[in-house]
Amino acid sequence: PVGSPYITERIDDVDSSETWFVRGSALFDVSEDVRVLLSYHHQDEQAEGFSAQQLDAEPYTMGRPIAREPSERKLDLVAATVTADLGFATLTSATGYFEQDEESIRDISLFPTIFAQYYGYYPRITMPGYDWFSSESFTQEIRLVSSGEGPLRWTVGGYYQDLQIDTYEEELLKGNADWSELPGTGLGPLPASGGVTEYFRLLRPGQIVP
Repeated sequence: PVGSPYITERIDDVDSSETWFVRGSALFDVSEDVRVLLSYHHQDEQAEGFSAQQLDAEPYTMGRPIAREPSERKLDLVAATVTADLGFATLTSATGYFEQDEESIRDISLFPTIFAQYYGYYPRITMPGYDWFSSESFTQEIRLVSSGEGPLRWTVGGYYQDLQIDTYEEELLKGNADWSELPGTGLGPLPASGGVTEYFRLLRPGQIVP
């Protein structure tokens, strides 16, 4: 029933998390003047939720409708640094590449609560947000640094980066479809004029202040 209280349950270890990583590197002396350093890093993170507590509440409690907000993140990073002694200067080439993927669920129930009029005053605001994020980057830096102890010393170089970021989010207002079928709360077609406010004013008269 619409007037019934929330169904609650006790959940332990809401803020548990786990992180592990592995890292390796190798140094090669190609010659007396050339050295190559290769490195690789992988990191995996998993979490069940945030360490948060509602103010003026019992210890270790929170008032969020969605207690578990799991997230998972993976990162792979590769780097290569080459240095060469040219006599008059030292040439350095630094190449890097990484890719990162992350998935998470967030409790964004507060947003439709603040703007309840735009959701037809739906009384059971429970909205999870499903987020997907990925990024990929390639970088290249070249530096030429002068040698010697003379009065004139110089450094020249260049830097390049190619970064791509993709992000996507879905928001689900659970139960709103059933709520919209109740008499006086149906979500009909959006009027051609008047916007969202006029839309809900027609469906629920007297409950929205323009």
